Amino acid sequence: MPALQSGTTTTQAQQIQRALNEKTGGSLKIDGQFGPLSIAALQKYQSQIGVAVTGIYDSATQAILGPFMAQKYLGATSFH
Repeated sequence: MPALQSGTTTTQAQQIQRALNEKTGGSLKIDGQFGPLSIAALQKYQSQIGVAVTGIYDSATQAILGPFMAQKYLGATSFH
């Protein structure tokens, strides 16, 4: 999956929002719009996991959050 940036609206954004809510205890609206609240939640998660805090769903973040999403939402298939 390519890096996900601000302003993106996709099904993948919905899955990332759902995963961020679970991982950070957040309450993002699961609307697929990767806007300021999603970016803030992603930055919080990136800080927690010790990767560069970019606010972009980049390869470093995908490497950690992707397998969780694959197992949780896609039945253990790869989510990259």
